[in-house]
Amino acid sequence: MTDTDRRIGAAGDDQRLIERIEKSVTETEKELQESKDSLFEHKKELELLNAALATK
Repeated sequence: MTDTDRRIGAAGDDQRLIERIEKSVTETEKELQESKDSLFEHKKELELLNAALATK
């Protein structure tokens, strides 16, 4: 195997690593957004409960 072959192989390995990292980041961002949305919904529910309690 020549140096050029090794470099090409290493570049392919690097590209696959970059693609896996990008996929992981995208999935993590999606999960974080879903968590944020869920927390926002819970916050709205708490605000409604607090408002209902305040009127009693």
